[in-house]
Amino acid sequence: MFKRSQAAAGIACVASAMVVIAAGTANAADKSVTVKHGGTAVGFMRHNDGGDVFQVFDIHTDGHGVRGSLLDVNQRVLATQYVGGGSGDIKQFTYDVKAGKTYFMKVCTFDGAGDTTPIDCERAELHE
Repeated sequence: MFKRSQAAAGIACVASAMVVIAAGTANAADKSVTVKHGGTAVGFMRHNDGGDVFQVFDIHTDGHGVRGSLLDVNQRVLATQYVGGGSGDIKQFTYDVKAGKTYFMKVCTFDGAGDTTPIDCERAELHE
């Protein structure tokens, strides 16, 4: 009887560990990158692996907008979104991120949606 209890306890521990491991890998590709201007965070871009949703946030009312872009390994823009409404404004886009490929999330500040010269930029590597 004692051996059965030990076996059952061992199986329960293994099952619990598998649940924790599975939960940890489900969002393994979630990532964010923040852009600063003068040492102050002014915007960020976040990838939510569930649904491959990319959100771009303008978090500082400073007269500048924020553009978040998804790039491939050759730095080609795959998708982009501009947000310029000031503190708390959010826009999003989706892109099907493929397993085994490398992408880059790039977030920059700009002087308007038509501006092509970024003021400040940050980027982060992204893997599915």
